[in-house]
Amino acid sequence: MTERPAAAGRAPLLFAFAAIYVAWGSTYLAIRFAIETIPPFFVAGSRHLAAGALLYGWARARGGTAPTRAQWLTVAGLGALMLLGGNGAVTWSEQRVPSGLAAAEVSARSLLSVGYLVVFGSLIGFSAYVWLMRVSTPARVATYAYVNPVVAVALGAAFGGEPLTLRTLLASAVIVLAVVAIVSAPRPK
Repeated sequence: MTERPAAAGRAPLLFAFAAIYVAWGSTYLAIRFAIETIPPFFVAGSRHLAAGALLYGWARARGGTAPTRAQWLTVAGLGALMLLGGNGAVTWSEQRVPSGLAAAEVSARSLLSVGYLVVFGSLIGFSAYVWLMRVSTPARVATYAYVNPVVAVALGAAFGGEPLTLRTLLASAVIVLAVVAIVSAPRPK
């Protein structure tokens, strides 16, 4: 287990939590827009490939060493599992979401959504997540898994024309209250 550094400032923590809550929560809507004209696994793969290449270049430019062959093989295996079993499955399943936009609009919006996924969903969101895992508790960081669906529902209703039912609103309220309870609990010493 790694040691946690001294407490991070409030502003960086708030920004990082906002990134994993809002940026990752908004990726569901961005994926929906992107796959209207781009194949789902291409969206998922290109998003992560572009973000990975950018992060790799940034790490090497800062003096990081190149991964060993064994590390590349491990990362390739994990990436395949993440792409096919995690994000790829989500991206593929979102093809079932109906769209009423014209084809000309959709193509540009799809590409913009992929760019959004690379920058906000992968670069900013994942970097914030990794940083939070170093400076916060795992229980607090894990709250993103509860908040992301609430953000996705709200954005889908606001920008995607998706229905917002009383049942969904009540479930969202329960989730938010649970996250507040987790985040406001005293930090273990």
